[in-house]
Amino acid sequence: MLAMAFAWLAVPRPAAAQHTHLGALQSYERTDAGLTLHCRPGATLAIRFLTPAMFRVTLRRPGQDEPALSHAIVRTDWPAPALKLDTRPDRLVLISAALHLQVVRADCRLRVLDAGGRLITQDEPGLGIGWDGLEVRDWRTLTADQRFYALGEKTGDLDKRGRRWVMWNTDHFAYQAGTDPIYQSVPFLLGIEHGRAWGLFLNNSSRTTFNLGAGNERYYSFAVERGLLDYVFIDGPAIPDVLSRYTELTGRPFMPPAWALGYQQSRWSYYPDSQVLALARTFRRNDIPADVIYLDIGYMNGYRVFTWSPNGFPHPEAMLDTLQDLGFKVVTIIDPGVKADSSYFM
Repeated sequence: MLAMAFAWLAVPRPAAAQHTHLGALQSYERTDAGLTLHCRPGATLAIRFLTPAMFRVTLRRPGQDEPALSHAIVRTDWPAPALKLDTRPDRLVLISAALHLQVVRADCRLRVLDAGGRLITQDEPGLGIGWDGLEVRDWRTLTADQRFYALGEKTGDLDKRGRRWVMWNTDHFAYQAGTDPIYQSVPFLLGIEHGRAWGLFLNNSSRTTFNLGAGNERYYSFAVERGLLDYVFIDGPAIPDVLSRYTELTGRPFMPPAWALGYQQSRWSYYPDSQVLALARTFRRNDIPADVIYLDIGYMNGYRVFTWSPNGFPHPEAMLDTLQDLGFKVVTIIDPGVKADSSYFM
């Protein structure tokens, strides 16, 4: 879904000039839950319905046989929904109780309609899916009333339209309103048009981009820098419907322990352990309710995750025992990265 007009170009160039695009449908196989499409030039597009309102699309380019990622998808035991295949001279139509998924024979573009025949989203005519080297991109038609939300921890406006957003975890201290990317990457996009919502989860852990109409009003796109183009489309029509299905796919929060609902003290960064203990005793001496103390990166040995500073925290077990006696739980920050250090066991 999205555009090839990159944010750093002042003037849009012809979209996807260097890309190889999916071509005509050569053959297909019907599966219990969908279709396997064989498209020029030697690519395979697998479509699997998980529910009547949710389906997964996985592209394998010529010679690409790596497995799809599984760590972000919690539920895999989806019973095959009832599907009907309507074959027409110009297209195939997979029909579920909620959706009509059309495959255009001429170029393997996908069009998603609701049960009443109303268009929800479609690959952009003339572009669709294409790749250049390892990067693969899916362009989608952008309508005047389309709005975009979600994408996890991002800065800027609630509506994400009109910008290019990057998924690439970055430890960006003191970021500003326009900074991107920052700390977390959640490649889940929520689209809304005329009050009707849909979602898209892009299942790829490489650097990915969502270009939501930056530089043009014709199309938007999503792209992966390497690996499989693998996504799950989630129909609504309401936002709660989309979110319920999305969390069924990727997992829901566990019930927190009672202490997690209390006051939690956190700042950057308590050092050494004597300061942590003094803080805890101050809370208790002044009868301030508190259940948790956080330790930021200062507790680590040279900012190496899974270590304790031998100088500032030489006896971590004794410190934790004392904090437990004072009624505190302790949460230690774990950065999602490993320090580049040849003498570090990680």
